[in-house]
Amino acid sequence: MSEQDLNDFDLLYIGSGLAGQRAAVQAAKLGKRVGLIEREFDVGGVCLDTGTIPSKTFREAVLSLTAGSNPFHACRKNDKQRPKPTAKELFSRVDDLIGREIHVQEDQLTRNDVEIITGAGEFQDAHTVVAKSNSGDRLIRADNILVAVGTRATPPDSLGVSDAAVITSDDVPRLNELPRSKVVIGCGVVGIEYASMFVALGVEVTVVDGRRRPLEFLDDEIIDELMHQMRDMRVIFRLGETVERLETLGNGRRHVAVHLQSGKRMATDLALVCAGRISATDSLSLNSAGLSADDRGRLAVNEEFRTDTSNIFAAGDVIGFPSLAATSSEQGRLAACKAFGVDSGSMPENFPVGFLQFRKFRWLGKPNAL
Repeated sequence: MSEQDLNDFDLLYIGSGLAGQRAAVQAAKLGKRVGLIEREFDVGGVCLDTGTIPSKTFREAVLSLTAGSNPFHACRKNDKQRPKPTAKELFSRVDDLIGREIHVQEDQLTRNDVEIITGAGEFQDAHTVVAKSNSGDRLIRADNILVAVGTRATPPDSLGVSDAAVITSDDVPRLNELPRSKVVIGCGVVGIEYASMFVALGVEVTVVDGRRRPLEFLDDEIIDELMHQMRDMRVIFRLGETVERLETLGNGRRHVAVHLQSGKRMATDLALVCAGRISATDSLSLNSAGLSADDRGRLAVNEEFRTDTSNIFAAGDVIGFPSLAATSSEQGRLAACKAFGVDSGSMPENFPVGFLQFRKFRWLGKPNAL
């Protein structure tokens, strides 16, 4: 019996987001032994927990609960008379959908004989991962390993405050109440997306960024129209302004003071820091497997999604751009095929950009903005 036959799995993947999940199903359909390590109790990864599905479901809940044609507002003719939906009303819809999706994804993995292992994965060598959990550690060996741990929001620690009133996009689905005012720090995809949602709920929204224009990868005409319509919805833009630090104010009701480098100061109920995302690779002990990440935690791969260690692959947001849900899924599928020598083509050179209809303007951004 060969050493490979003694391994637990033909393919072990770390992280249960779209990249890893699609890879697991593809490998299972090729007749391979497949294992999944997920640090959370439920599968789905960032896409299902804090990213695409929560944010887009939240958006649909906002539309539903603020639309004039909705029975919720059937007797109201003036926008200002409409009752403001509560955080519980909005996020209960998000929780319901996530619960259903978790069941669907777990069922898909189970039907394909994928073994789900709960724990935080950590490399011991290029073929061995230990899954650490409260119930004990499990040592797992595999011929091939796929790293698909996704990303997390860059923490706001550098701004000098740690408080419940200073959050990232990962924290939005866990809000207990809607703020009266909010400062969004960052005018990228995530910042603009949440600014547009919260202003539709009647929240006073200010967007602050050191750049002169939001969403710089889009055409100027589109940005001009987007900013015009968001200003029409009373979003305030303070572009070309850099945030120096944040300060918690405890004057009866907790506030956050946003100090700008220009010397200006703004007070707000909530500060949403959208300073990009970093790959969640810091706890994997990459060095033990001969791997290293860049300053954003990302892993470099070749056209087959192989890392510098030939039996270890990486796919999805952990390898960086374009960070699209559909793209991550296809990357995972291709990585699984390459691991077993199956000719499956390669990724297309160009990727789609999603069109999201939001009230009376079109917002153009990546489907997997979070």
